[in-house]
Amino acid sequence: LPPEESSAMLEVTKKVTQQFYALRESAAGLEVLSSAETISKLKFAIKALNRIEVLLHLASTKGLEVQKTPAYIKDGLAAYSQEAIGNSLSKN
Repeated sequence: LPPEESSAMLEVTKKVTQQFYALRESAAGLEVLSSAETISKLKFAIKALNRIEVLLHLASTKGLEVQKTPAYIKDGLAAYSQEAIGNSLSKN
């Protein structure tokens, strides 16, 4: 599945998943939809939609180029870590 198609499908799947979440929330207040079987089926559908979302997300991001962390960020984190370690050791 090309990344462009999977991105479009991912957006649609997210909308459908949100609609199922809303349906589950509204089903809690209605007697007709509050049976254990109906709630179980809704949970199963939401779980399946979440799995599909994960697969589509992987397919849509597979072609993206990975950007390396800039050196100034790495250096800043290293300095911050050393400072934090020094502060925690000086307190003890």
